[in-house]
Amino acid sequence: MKAKISGSGLLAAALCGLVLTGCDSVKDVRSEPSTALPPQKVVLQGTITGIGARRPITLQNNSDVAGAREFFGNFNEAASPFSFGAVDAGSPYGITVKSQPFGKLCTVSNGSGTIGAEGAAPITVDCVNDPAVARYPLTVNTAVGAGFPNFKVTLSTEDGVREMDATGLASVTFEDAIFNSQLSLPVFGYKVSATTDETVGGTTTTHNCVFTRQTGGGFPPPQLFSIGGRNVDANNQSVLPTGPATVTVNACEFTVTANVQYNGTPSQAMPTGGLQLALRNNLTDVDEQLLEVASYGTTNLSFPTPVRSNSRAIYELVVSRQPTGHHCVVSGTVSFFSMIVNTISGSSLTVPTGSAVLLVDPDNPQWWAFTGRNVRCRAIPAPANQLTGTYQVDRPLQAVDSTSTAAPARPRLFLTFFADGTFLNAVNHTRISTCSDLAMFPPTPPTTACDGPEDIGRVVSISLFNSNLNTSGGVVHGFYNYDPVAGTMAFTAFTASNINPSNFGLNGMPGYTTAGPPTAPVGSVTATNVVKTAAPASTLTLRFSGNRPGQSLGSPAGSTTQAEVWSMTEPESRPGELTGTWVSTDHRRMFAYNDNEIFGIHIGVNGLPNLQDTCYIVDDFSTPAGGKFVRHSGSSGNCSPGGEGFGRDLPFFQFGGTTQSAPHEPPGLNSRLPGSRAQYDLRPTPPNIFSVTSGIGGAPDVLTVQATQNNGDPEGQPVSFIRERAN
Repeated sequence: MKAKISGSGLLAAALCGLVLTGCDSVKDVRSEPSTALPPQKVVLQGTITGIGARRPITLQNNSDVAGAREFFGNFNEAASPFSFGAVDAGSPYGITVKSQPFGKLCTVSNGSGTIGAEGAAPITVDCVNDPAVARYPLTVNTAVGAGFPNFKVTLSTEDGVREMDATGLASVTFEDAIFNSQLSLPVFGYKVSATTDETVGGTTTTHNCVFTRQTGGGFPPPQLFSIGGRNVDANNQSVLPTGPATVTVNACEFTVTANVQYNGTPSQAMPTGGLQLALRNNLTDVDEQLLEVASYGTTNLSFPTPVRSNSRAIYELVVSRQPTGHHCVVSGTVSFFSMIVNTISGSSLTVPTGSAVLLVDPDNPQWWAFTGRNVRCRAIPAPANQLTGTYQVDRPLQAVDSTSTAAPARPRLFLTFFADGTFLNAVNHTRISTCSDLAMFPPTPPTTACDGPEDIGRVVSISLFNSNLNTSGGVVHGFYNYDPVAGTMAFTAFTASNINPSNFGLNGMPGYTTAGPPTAPVGSVTATNVVKTAAPASTLTLRFSGNRPGQSLGSPAGSTTQAEVWSMTEPESRPGELTGTWVSTDHRRMFAYNDNEIFGIHIGVNGLPNLQDTCYIVDDFSTPAGGKFVRHSGSSGNCSPGGEGFGRDLPFFQFGGTTQSAPHEPPGLNSRLPGSRAQYDLRPTPPNIFSVTSGIGGAPDVLTVQATQNNGDPEGQPVSFIRERAN
């Protein structure tokens, strides 16, 4: 008898088969060792309030001394975060103060618990002033600025920034503002600023005021500090307060002055009609104020309207009308504290600032040069004693490696003369040396080429020196006195930004001396055996002898007289082309270009003394008479023999690899050749637009140069030069 199987029985059998098949499959899979997941991490963090930006608090977790960490406050922020990084969730924590910041007492709230616990209160550290450390008020006398609108006084300390409205007030006081940090470092410091806002045509300008320090409270007397309200002395050293202190707003408007003198022998009176000075806005090239001068020997002549200090207060004091038959130049200096490492480490540095009148930032002495503008005048030389044109030194003053077979390029030393009796001297050298340097700066490799006193001042063949003190570059500007019969030429310098002459430039020549106060130094040197040949391709030979400036720094004892001979030739000039030498019509700038070596050098006393010496490459689609050229972005060696592919902002100091400008160029100053500024990332700079217009009827060629923006649009003001050849 056959058994009957129902439909439901067939379905059950099928399911059973599937189950069995699955079981067999599981049996075939091999077991692998398992890896435990890492524990969850949570950041252990919190906030700190009431702490300064310079004195840290030290926190530790679970008494872990080795893992203690210092935390600073964020400047001018009420709360600052702290973090111990990511730790395992579920582990206990215990945040405590290991050491307190000086002058503060800090306590921890919600400092213990379990990492990642739900609903845990945030960890906070609250700091308050330590009552055991005396704090003193700081009073600011504000009567001078009280009448100005929106007059504000701001106090900046490591605790933050506090501001008070002082409009119409004789004084304001910041309570509990300063304290004596004793032996705790860093030394406590503060700075006070006073400003007034002015809105014209919808644009608001913030003007700066300056301070005079008052005595008392352990601070220095007023004469040691007169610009900013800071607790430092004349040497920029911090002074600790021992009681209440006071600073006084000294001025919020400033009068630009001039000291006008005749320089020459015999002295002469001011010609009829006098001269005119102008305060020129360097950003717009507009003469904003004029001052008539009727006689020489007048000091502290004042322009009629006081000037305000702000970020765009960049001016020049210029001679807008010369006296009949005379010519005048403008010079000035500024002093500021410098930590330059030299024979006098950390001292006041007096540097030339030319005709610049800068009231950009009263707390930055490099951008605060408005007093001591000196105007010096002299009779224009007789025609037989006049020189024109530019000359370049021929002989290779650059040191070269003794194994090199390449001839060094002509030195970057130029001398430009004007018929009005003024001159410009440009010098730029970096790999140079003389025997007199060896005692102070031993060469690498050593040399035995300088054995006797007769070698002092002689140029030797040395590859490199251990010190950057051999860097030399800058501008010398003033009057010359040429006597072709006697074969002499005397130079009187009023601006000498080549402040590390290293035996090059007029102010590094044997016989160069300086006289006069630091605020109006005058340098002089006389060349003998002067021989000039006629144009074209005029040559000039000058011999300098005497004691070399700074000789005592490294010269062997007994060497008293040295000599230096300049053999110079007028550079090539091609009519209708960029190659050649160019000068500005006011005789304050010179530009020389040589397309054989793609070198261009620009010097000027149009504001801050400045020098740019670099490679300028003419665009492929341009012609020698016009188009575009671009400043090469590379470094030394990217041009023809001896080329130096960099542009210097001078005057400058370069010691031990650290460059300190004297002063730095403030933003907006238009003294350079357009397009000469280097880009820090070494990308090519935007090109310059240039054009050479040929003179008509014997007139000189005219060169116009204008910078462009990255998109190719013209930028700034075009600068014009005329070609001037040697007479």
